[in-house]
Order: sequence, then C-alpha cells, then structure tokens
Amino acid sequence: MKEYIENYLDGKGSDGLLWSGVASFRNVPSPVSRMTPNISSWTQDEEDGTKVTETVAPSGTLVSRFRGSHPVGCPVSTLDDLRAFYEVEADTVVSLDLSELDEYDPVFHRVSVNPTPLQRLLQYDMGLENFYAFYADHRKPLQQVLEVMMANYEEECRLIAKLPVRSVRMVENTSTTMISPDLYKEFGTSQVAKAAEIFHDAGKVVIAHMCGLLKALLPLFKDAGIDGVHSLTPPPVGDTTFEMAWDAMGDAWRVEGRLGTTCWVGKSVDEIRDYLRPLISQERIEKSPFMLEIHSDGMKDIPEEDWERVREAVGGLS
Repeated sequence: MKEYIENYLDGKGSDGLLWSGVASFRNVPSPVSRMTPNISSWTQDEEDGTKVTETVAPSGTLVSRFRGSHPVGCPVSTLDDLRAFYEVEADTVVSLDLSELDEYDPVFHRVSVNPTPLQRLLQYDMGLENFYAFYADHRKPLQQVLEVMMANYEEECRLIAKLPVRSVRMVENTSTTMISPDLYKEFGTSQVAKAAEIFHDAGKVVIAHMCGLLKALLPLFKDAGIDGVHSLTPPPVGDTTFEMAWDAMGDAWRVEGRLGTTCWVGKSVDEIRDYLRPLISQERIEKSPFMLEIHSDGMKDIPEEDWERVREAVGGLS
C-alpha cells in the first residue's frame, strides 16, 4: 500500500484502481493551537447539546454556537462585532500543541490545515449573509480583518510545514454555493497560493479538501498553486467530473474522488459499477494519480449488506 501512495504523491498513475479499501491516507487534525493572552473566553454546554463560546474583547463580547461540528450561530454580525473580532485576531498567538503531536509516518499521515481566512469567515465566523453585507457596506474593515487573520494563518502554515510528513490537506470546503468565481479570485486564490508556497518550500504535496460545486472555479486553481483536490464530487451531488479536473489542471494533478451515499446506498453492484465506469477508465487510472473514497456522509447504521455491495462493486473495477 505504501508504494501506491508514494506513486500517488509523486503524481503517477497506478496499475489498478486505488480506493479506500486498498490505499488511503490517515488524515490527522491540525496540531496548531491558538491562544489570546490578553482576551478571555469560556465555553459552556446548553441542555440541547449546543456548545456556546463567549469571547470578551475590548469592543464587545463575541458569541459562537456549535451543535456537533456545525455552527448554528456566528459570532460576527455587526460592525462592533467586527471590531471585536479584529482585536481577538490581533491578540492571537499560534503554536504547536505538543499534546497533539505524535509520531508521523511521512507517507501515510497527512496533516490537516485549518481553513484559510476567507473560508473561516464564510463558514464559521460570519456566515454568508454577514460576509456579503460587510463586503458591500464595510469593505475596508473587512479587509483589515482578513489581513490580520492571514498573518496568523501564514504562521500556522509555517508551523505545520516543519512536521515530518510528505503531504498536507487544506480543509477548505470550497464551493460556488458560498462564493462566486470573481470573489474567489479576489480573496481566495491568493490566500491558498500563499499557503501552498509555504508548504512547497518545505517539500510538501498540497491537497485541498473542496467537496462542493467547483466547475466554475477550476480555471482559478492553477493560480492557487495546489497539487490536487480531496473529495472531488461529480454529479448528481456535485458538478465536476474527474476528467474536468484533469482537463483544467493536467494529467499529473492528484484527484481524490468522492463516492457519496447517494450513489451506492441501496444500489446493486451493477448500478454502482454503471455509475463509476463513465467517471474513471483504466487508461486514466494508469496515467494519472487517482484515489476513490467511499463516504458514509455522516449516515449511521448503514446496513452491512450495502457495505458488502459497494466493496464488491469497487473492488471489481480494480
């Protein structure tokens, strides 16, 4: 298995289909911690399981709410919030959390990188509505926030770049459901490109997790400087086939394709194979670096017979 993954990292194809039952990375969380020496915060759990974090900055108190791993309340919605958020970021010190460090296998382990400032604001700290409101009405303070966030983010990348692994995974969750190509070009590509530059200087292969609608963004990825994509989602859930990615980025671009539950749960072996065959050919497998990941999409208690069918279907394509 190690040889297969090394070939993949080297931008080479394989003699058979690499899928998550044959070869896969061990994605490990970011070991970077963030502290605010002069700003206090605390977290408490509500009865419904919502985790509420309050951060007290000079300009005001920021409140974020999470249920599980999903934000249900963003801390920044007013101009006062934005000022307080700037103060928090300006006070932030990033470092490696030694308790999170482990012995890394340089090939199998792939360290996850926190989202770029743009994606953080869109997904967690502002949400879509607030981000676009600030972009329209308060662009200068928004830009100032992005700049101070980016300084911290670059330091995060420099710390991770020192770790003894061959590759990193930028957890971006990018999609045109959140941002237009024009705005992604204005904000996103330069942030990703800076991170990629830092990691490339350290000899790392840079893969970006982007599981959304990417078709309209593909022309921008060369400027972003990434070496591949994780969880590329073709129709009917996504809008980008694997071939579209190679057409845009070249045959050596690393593609990790997503086989989501819509395409295998409740399907027969033949139905799963009929779906996959037009997406990935043996010729392409031999020519380009490709992995197929079978995803449960957070579903629990998927019947074992479904797992048996998908393993048979995908294994028979190898």
